[in-house]
Amino acid sequence: MEEHRLKPMSDDFNHKLFNELYSSTDRLRKSLAYGINPDYFKVDKDIILGWFDTKLLLIFQNHFDKLDPDRLKGQIISGLKNYQKRLLKASKQLNNQVNLNRTNVGDTNELAHLFADREEDSPLKGREEIILSYMRSRLSSKAYNVFICSLYPPEYILKQINDIDKKIPNNLIEDYFGLSPQEIRHYKNEIYRVKQKAQIDLYDLVHKEGYSI
Repeated sequence: MEEHRLKPMSDDFNHKLFNELYSSTDRLRKSLAYGINPDYFKVDKDIILGWFDTKLLLIFQNHFDKLDPDRLKGQIISGLKNYQKRLLKASKQLNNQVNLNRTNVGDTNELAHLFADREEDSPLKGREEIILSYMRSRLSSKAYNVFICSLYPPEYILKQINDIDKKIPNNLIEDYFGLSPQEIRHYKNEIYRVKQKAQIDLYDLVHKEGYSI
């Protein structure tokens, strides 16, 4: 479904890391793929599983040279789950179309508008890059690490939470960075103050375009 977005393999492509992440997310990809009804897209389950394989490769290509392995895995897991949500939304829209039988799902362009990526799995690009750059320039290094950890949980934290979309408990962040509860509160207060200022400094981005920080 997104093969057209893949780029040629670069010379520095990390095949070893890709194979490790591909293997470690095998069960997740199958679980997410099997949650999609293939009848809506007129394909079989193997095709849908292939879509998730392609999504993993796409995320890996975009970020393997920017994120450490733990954060890269967190980004992949988050991206795959978001991709399933878009597929589910697309399937509902297709199911509601009166002329469903005439929809050519073999053409990737026909459905692209239903679950376009919109850079949701590309935090280092476009508008979200502006936000991250803003936060990085105004937070202390430790506060920024806590901020990034909340956005892209490392494997240590991912293994201990059931739902990546829920707020990460402070005690897990404390354990990961070796910080005290008082320090976590201090850095989270710092993050909160910078976020509040960003609401003003990045007004057009946050309010007019609907981006949250």
